[in-house]
Amino acid sequence: MSQQCPDTCLSARVTTNPGQTLTFGSLSTIVMAIQYLVSNETWLYDKTPWEDTKVSARECALSLCVNEYHDVLSQGVLQETVVSSWTDREPGSYTNDDKNFKAFIKYTNHSLDMGILLVDLSDLQIKIPDRDYKRQASALRKQYFNITQTTIVALQNVLSDGFGGIRDLKSPYRELR
Repeated sequence: MSQQCPDTCLSARVTTNPGQTLTFGSLSTIVMAIQYLVSNETWLYDKTPWEDTKVSARECALSLCVNEYHDVLSQGVLQETVVSSWTDREPGSYTNDDKNFKAFIKYTNHSLDMGILLVDLSDLQIKIPDRDYKRQASALRKQYFNITQTTIVALQNVLSDGFGGIRDLKSPYRELR
């Protein structure tokens, strides 16, 4: 007598560490990546038994970026098209001078997520490459865009809460020493 598998259509894993992804390991402004296995619709509609169902693996990520838009306002309707997008983190940003922190950040593949560690960091900076900035200097006001640690932590906390508590927000933050 065989027991049926539960109706599992999706199995997911969430990470904030770019080194734990297959596709986004070099994305230096990753906020969160979701890796998931999804079953074929044949399982959902009882057309195949679980052991014969095809399963596919997928991955997607949310990262911080700076976009340049082309805007057109026509008859009261605004249309925006992304002309360029930049995601490269300035290497000396979102850090501090503590040697323990530098080891920690290397260990976590330069993740933006500090978990429960409490450490003051400089702003994360996304830089528009020199060639793009020089080409667009009249349209772009700044070459560097800053994102504060508070903004990054708040975004990660909201996402963590939405994905079932990646981080335990009730546990106290610890200072890195």
